[in-house]
Amino acid sequence: MTYQDHKQRFGITKNQLQVLNYLKEYIAENEYSPSMREVADACGLHVSAVWHCVNALEARKYVTRLYGVQRSITILD
Repeated sequence: MTYQDHKQRFGITKNQLQVLNYLKEYIAENEYSPSMREVADACGLHVSAVWHCVNALEARKYVTRLYGVQRSITILD
């Protein structure tokens, strides 16, 4: 699947999908969300890239979070 096919099908980038999948797995296992650093380490991304991915996911209504509160990412179904 090409990048354009992927983006058209899912509406998000590959990195955003990788971050979203990791968030889902982590929250299901631990019942709280990971830190941005933990997501970055697990996905092989920089923390700033994870920050941008989470912002994009939030804008597209995949996740929500409380600003100023650590580990507050929630997956929206």
